[in-house]
Amino acid sequence: YQRRVHGLLRAATGDVAGHHTTTKLVVLFTLLELAMIILFGLFTEYGPDADGSGNPQALAPAIVSPYPFFQDIHVMIFIGFGFLMTFLRRYGYGAVGFTFLVSAFCIQWHILVGSFFHQAFEHSFHKIGLSVGNLITGDFAAGAVLITFGALLGKVNALQLLCIATVEVILFAVNENIGLRMKITDIGGSMVIHMFGAYFGLACSWVMTRQEAFENPHNNAVYHSDLFAMIGSLYLWMYWPSFNAGPGVGNTQHRAVINTVYSLTGSVLGAFLASTWLRKERKFCMVDVQNATLAGGVAMGTCADLLIGGAGPAVAIGYLAGTISVIGYVVVQPLLSEWLLLHDTCGVNNLHGMPSIFGALCGVVATALADEKDYGASMAVNLSAMAVEGRSAGLQAGMQGCFIAVTLGISIVGGMITGTLFRGPWYTGTGFFGDDDAWETPLEECPYYHDERGEIHRGNENDIEMRIKALELVRAATAGKR
Repeated sequence: YQRRVHGLLRAATGDVAGHHTTTKLVVLFTLLELAMIILFGLFTEYGPDADGSGNPQALAPAIVSPYPFFQDIHVMIFIGFGFLMTFLRRYGYGAVGFTFLVSAFCIQWHILVGSFFHQAFEHSFHKIGLSVGNLITGDFAAGAVLITFGALLGKVNALQLLCIATVEVILFAVNENIGLRMKITDIGGSMVIHMFGAYFGLACSWVMTRQEAFENPHNNAVYHSDLFAMIGSLYLWMYWPSFNAGPGVGNTQHRAVINTVYSLTGSVLGAFLASTWLRKERKFCMVDVQNATLAGGVAMGTCADLLIGGAGPAVAIGYLAGTISVIGYVVVQPLLSEWLLLHDTCGVNNLHGMPSIFGALCGVVATALADEKDYGASMAVNLSAMAVEGRSAGLQAGMQGCFIAVTLGISIVGGMITGTLFRGPWYTGTGFFGDDDAWETPLEECPYYHDERGEIHRGNENDIEMRIKALELVRAATAGKR
């Protein structure tokens, strides 16, 4: 109650520090957006399947095959991730709104940055061909940044978040292209997306989180906020096969869908059973159900398109990933908070971090057992270094293991540096895990004092005083009923 009154008074009198932050946000990212518009004009062009040279009546394979997968991934990014983070009872606007803002920015930024580093690593510079393919990779970069956002949820403002995204997408592109040069297999991004985003975000959070965030009473859910978060979970669960299979082609794409679906079903069983067994109340916990049920998709990312032995191993990987995720929420996260003072709002280490390491290790095993007789011609797609360069299965497995270390190194060191750059004075909010500092929010206790458009009067001092009196009356009436 007092925090809401203080917020109203601050809105009436003016928040100088907040205005400075808003000025920085608008100026910096208006300039960056203008720069990107110029760069798009200078260095991009329509790809061969989208320019004017083809048959205008024919549907190009470049749109027929990947576009449904792209739309599924798009739904995951903007609806799935956004609503999954609405579990905080006072941060629904920030969860969905900042997901929308940051994802749109990351798609633009990665098409430029990712293509630049890809050409730099290949020592061949040319105009970027625009296609559905680089829209999919833009979504993947946005996914990594949103995982980072999960670790920082409710503790950073829009300016900090966009600055972090700007740096993270650059480091994401570097790590991504190192993996391409090493010719590792990671179709669904267990390492490139989930591991990188999780540990970059955890490193940022370790550096940036202030003491007031720990044991904060607003870092909690209510019944309806958990239901909204469950909407995000179900969208993610249904569309995750497209996320893992999107970059694939032919039978490798088909296999990635099959493996991912079975793995996801396994993680649902593992999450539910582990939740009711490990929670001290011996009841199902919505935190586990919202998150650990998705761990099968994370863990299957590296070996989704590999021959892993059919449904049995896929279900086993998912079941173990779901169990590992619940152990993370019940056991590991409290220990990290107590011993390392590491605050992880969404538990990204439990959903993305540990399951991604488990999935990457499964990929090491799967590549070590890979046999050209089993893969046939598709080995040139799945494991090109083995098919084309004659790399042995053991060496390929070793490269997979090395890339785990590379990803962890770049993400953790990069996250700590980035967090150090944008902590402190960059945050001007007065509280954590609430929308009041960044959004115009209705007063829950006094819902009728709005103008015709539904917006709150914020500049009228008499209106502020009237609402403070109304709040006092409501508070007194509520106390009388109790």
